[in-house]
Amino acid sequence: MRLKIPPIRRRHDVAMFMISLCKTKRDRKIFETIPEILHREAPHFVPPFPGSVQKILEPDSVFHRSHGRIEPFIAYRDGKIVGRIAAIINHSSNTYRKESAGHFGFFECENRPETAKALFQAAEAVFIREGLTVSRGPYNPSIHDECGLLVDGFDTPSMVFIPSNPAYYESLVIAAGYEPRRNLYAYRVMLAEQAPKRIVRIIERTERSHKLVVRDLNLHKMDEELETICRLYNIMLDRNWGYYPLALEDLKDSAEGLAFFVETKLIQFVELDGRAVAFSLILPNINEILIKAKKRKGILRLLEVLLQLKLKRRFRKYREMRMAVLGVDPEFRDRGLGAVLYARAFERAFTLGFREVETSWIDEDNEDILRAIRLMGCRLVQTHRLYERTLNRENHENCEKT
Repeated sequence: MRLKIPPIRRRHDVAMFMISLCKTKRDRKIFETIPEILHREAPHFVPPFPGSVQKILEPDSVFHRSHGRIEPFIAYRDGKIVGRIAAIINHSSNTYRKESAGHFGFFECENRPETAKALFQAAEAVFIREGLTVSRGPYNPSIHDECGLLVDGFDTPSMVFIPSNPAYYESLVIAAGYEPRRNLYAYRVMLAEQAPKRIVRIIERTERSHKLVVRDLNLHKMDEELETICRLYNIMLDRNWGYYPLALEDLKDSAEGLAFFVETKLIQFVELDGRAVAFSLILPNINEILIKAKKRKGILRLLEVLLQLKLKRRFRKYREMRMAVLGVDPEFRDRGLGAVLYARAFERAFTLGFREVETSWIDEDNEDILRAIRLMGCRLVQTHRLYERTLNRENHENCEKT
């Protein structure tokens, strides 16, 4: 599938512009490298974990087997790569949410509005042919993965699995007809050996009054632990905007990827009368490794990343970490369990050598968690934003003409 727009005329010649659908393994490999092609000189640019994006795009990926399909496009001008986008059709999300939305994702682009508009037209043409009425994103590829466009906090390097992009991206998305739909926040705090005394008293009183037990992940019962995490994740996030249930297969697939660097002592549960009612997941910031390895190419980069992951894990040399998930069973949300998890997780992280933690991303309406992280003295460092555009037949006809 090739979508062409009228040639963009330059002073003395004609520039050929083309958008091409990725069909082969080589195309998908090129698709993964496009952020680096466009932004490798940016100081905060972090390349993805080698092969991670390509894995998502493969025809036999978990997403394609369980949820829908992804159609990735690459933009070329005079044979030079200038952008990419993916049209994502997520049947699981649409069925659960009772809507007909297409999701765009993996958006990367040169600083030219006409290029961005053509990329969005390519994705929207896919959605309209499927009878979808809304285009929303960015999702890479779903609400359970990297999502949102960075719109504030460009001077702060992004943490693991948090998207980053140049400041001009927002103007490209808006120029393509998209409007802001939702804000997602990232907060950070420097760790201390112990939380402030006032917080410690609150935590200890909560633990005594409810007879709570805080425990680590049990590697010897991994299948049971994953089932518990999946259950808690789904019941605690079902009120979040854009949510649809996380499948156990998705979680197991993610766990395989995390096994390279996750620290099991940073996955904790709160139990009440022997039942897990809350959990938190903290990830070491492997961007510390990826940003240093970006000078390497191909297999050399992969080997260096794997070596550094092994060394970091053995000697616990990470400085930063990201609290990726923290949640409480809704039945127990009024008992201060969120604050208990935050405090105990931060104490554990400090003993393991971490000195800074980010909690992200937090939905703008999640007041329970926002209140808890503010209580811990966290500061807002980044804002990501989701965008939306209503589609109609006229959009499709215009795209077909080009």
